[in-house]
Amino acid sequence: MELAYQTSDCMPRFYPVMTFRRCFITAGDNPEQLSIKRGNYEESEWGEATASVTVQKKKYAAPARLQLQWMAVTEARAYSLDTELDTARLEKLLKKTTVEDVPLYRFIVVGMAPYGGVALWLRGTLKSKLIAWYKAKPMDSAELEETISPLTTEEYCSACLVQDEAVLANLQQVGLPQPDYYEKLMRQFRYRYLPLEEYWNGEGWQRYDEEDLYYDDMTLKRIEVQRYDGTHQQRGDLKMLQYHKAGLPRRLTIEWLEGCNDLQAYYWLNFESLYQLLDQFQSVAPEDKPTIVMRLDSRANRYELALQGGPLEQPAPLPQDCYEMLVFRNGNEYWRSDNFLKEDESEWEWD
Repeated sequence: MELAYQTSDCMPRFYPVMTFRRCFITAGDNPEQLSIKRGNYEESEWGEATASVTVQKKKYAAPARLQLQWMAVTEARAYSLDTELDTARLEKLLKKTTVEDVPLYRFIVVGMAPYGGVALWLRGTLKSKLIAWYKAKPMDSAELEETISPLTTEEYCSACLVQDEAVLANLQQVGLPQPDYYEKLMRQFRYRYLPLEEYWNGEGWQRYDEEDLYYDDMTLKRIEVQRYDGTHQQRGDLKMLQYHKAGLPRRLTIEWLEGCNDLQAYYWLNFESLYQLLDQFQSVAPEDKPTIVMRLDSRANRYELALQGGPLEQPAPLPQDCYEMLVFRNGNEYWRSDNFLKEDESEWEWD
């Protein structure tokens, strides 16, 4: 079956790679070699397509194989990956459409991370999905030195680095990430979000009585998320209120109505703090699934994220260093957490 999709590579902003081979081999009796397009990595985030959307004229069979060879210039090390893909799963997902009858996923994105990590995503405007996480094998640099001759590997990587001052400065000041950083970043947890129907009574959180008139005025409109594993979901996907398997949230928004008032809460979550909490949760209760609880009371201007499930019978508030938060009411800033540091509006504008 032929499908309309586009391809793109992806890499972390400060850890670029130079590819010598990047292609899919399509399925079917007449397989094609489909080059993976490359765009501007300086303006994209992990999981985003670097290549621009183009008018789709030709259709292809779903990919059956992924082949990569690249040089990680910040490591001065070459990697190689040649792996079969789950063609049936890819074909099934690429056939999905939105309510407007347009493809849910427009891009197949391949991301190359430090230390040979390779991510494969399907990405569309409304959502993206992590398909697989691979570990590439280091190559003998001599295998590529014919390509970069007369330069050695070190000379080639140095020449690449001096062309991007930001990458070079980051390498000198910060260095490479920990070897397990991207393994942790791409780890999938099973959890859900749950806005609790509670209010702050001055001493603690208390559930609304169903006869409370204010209770009837509250309506959840949407939840959107951008995750550390490079995936996202937009436009009020309330399926996130069910248990689902996903990476950890990086930016989270929830919108709700209180009578005539339209409110939005925006969260920026700290990866290391949240990872440690959920990792400990699963170590203690591996069979249980955590719930990220949202407590929202605009009348008292009291807001809280908490963790519940397993050994935590009652919601346990997340530490302050776990997240920053901003609340808008009817289009105007209404409240911000004491630790909110994002003064530059470009840092918290929602896509």
